[in-house]
Amino acid sequence: MVDRIREIRIPAFVADILDQFEAKSTSFPDWEVSGALSDAIRNHNEIPQAERNGWWAELAAFKFSPSRPRETSCWGIYFGPVTTITDKAGKEHHSPSLEELGPEIVSHWRCRAKKAKHPILRARYSDLVWDLTKICSNQHPEIEYSRMAIDSYVAASELEPGEFLLDQIGRLTRALELALGTGDNIRVEAIRDAMFRFYENRILSRADQGPWCFLFDAVYGNKHIPLKPEQLQSMISWLESFLSRCTNPADPGNLSPWTAKEIALRLARFYDAQGKTDNVKQVVTAYGDAFVHVAKQADGIIAVPWLQGVYEDYISFGFKNEAEDLLLLSKAKGSEISNQMATIKGSITVTKDELQKIVDAVVGDDPDQSLDRIASNFIPRIADAKETLRHLAEEHPLLAHIGVSVVGEEQIIAKAGSVH
Repeated sequence: MVDRIREIRIPAFVADILDQFEAKSTSFPDWEVSGALSDAIRNHNEIPQAERNGWWAELAAFKFSPSRPRETSCWGIYFGPVTTITDKAGKEHHSPSLEELGPEIVSHWRCRAKKAKHPILRARYSDLVWDLTKICSNQHPEIEYSRMAIDSYVAASELEPGEFLLDQIGRLTRALELALGTGDNIRVEAIRDAMFRFYENRILSRADQGPWCFLFDAVYGNKHIPLKPEQLQSMISWLESFLSRCTNPADPGNLSPWTAKEIALRLARFYDAQGKTDNVKQVVTAYGDAFVHVAKQADGIIAVPWLQGVYEDYISFGFKNEAEDLLLLSKAKGSEISNQMATIKGSITVTKDELQKIVDAVVGDDPDQSLDRIASNFIPRIADAKETLRHLAEEHPLLAHIGVSVVGEEQIIAKAGSVH
C-alpha cells in the first residue's frame, strides 16, 4: 500500500475520526476504527505522502487481527493479518503486511499510546508496540507498554459493552495473557478480580444464552492464578445454575444440549479433581439427558450423530450402563435412517466379453494366486487415496472440512475425520 515509511503526519480528517472515538463512553470494536478510516480516504486521495503515511499507520493499527486465546498468528505473535491470500505460485500475501512496517510505524504507535485517552485506543497502540517492536526494529519493547496495555484492557472492560460483549471478553483474556507472560502477579490478581466483576455485571444478568464458560477457561487450573475460595465457589455455582437452565425440557426456549455439554464437561473436570465422582456423573448425564430429549424428536439421520457423541463421552467417563441404554435408543433412531435418505440410482452396461476379461484378470491357477490378484486389483493404493483427497480439498474446500460417518446395522460403525 505504501513504500517504506519515512515521515508520518496525521491528516486532519484522520484526527477528526480518532477524536470521535476518543469521545465515546461505550465499548466499540477495533474494526469500527479501521472501517471509518478506510471509508474516509476515498474523499482524500490527493494528500501529501507524509499524510498518507499517517493515515495508513492508523489504519494498520486497527486492521491487525488478534489471535485466539493460547494461539498465535502466522507470524508467531499475538497480532496477525486480517486477510491472507495465496497466489498460484504458493506465496502468501498478507494484509496488513510486515513488509510495510518499520521502526517509524512503531515509534508512531508509541507516541499514540501515551497520548490516547480512550482505553480501547490506548490498549491497541500499546499492545502493538509490545507485540511488534522486536519484529519491526529488532529491539526489545519497554515493559511499560505491556503494563499500559493490561491496564487499558481492564479499564475497557468496565465500559458498557452494548452488542460487543465478546470483544470485551477478548480484551480481558489478552490482559491476563500479558500479565502471566511478564510475571506481573499483582496485575494477574487485578485482572482475575476484573473478570469476576465482568461476569457478575455482564454475564449473569443476560436473559439469553451467553459466553458462560469463558471465566472458567481463563482462570481455572492455572497455578499462577490464585483463586479465592469464595470466587471458586461462586464460579462453580454459576455454572451449575446455567447447566440446570439449559437442560430443562420444560423450558424449551433455553434448552440447549450443545451449551449444556460445554458447561458439563468443565464441571466434570472440576469435580473429578475434587474426587467427587457422583457429581461428575450427575453433570455429564444431565447434558446427555438433554440430548436424548431432543434426539427423540429429531429424524434419525440427525439424532444418531448427536447420540454418538454422548455415547463416546459416557464410555470415556466409564458410565457403562448409561452408554448401553443410549446405544439402544441410537439403534432405534438408526432404523429410521434408510427411509429418510434419498435413493440415487445409476446403471452401466457390461458386455459378456468385458466381464470375462475381468474374470480372467483376477482368477489364477490356484486359490492363493487368485486372492493375490484380487487384493492387488481391488484394495485401494495409499498414493491413489492421498491424491483423491488432495483433489477433493482443492476442488471442494468446504467438503474437505467435513468428516464422514458410516452407518450400518442401525448405528455408526465407522468415522473418518476431515481431510484437514
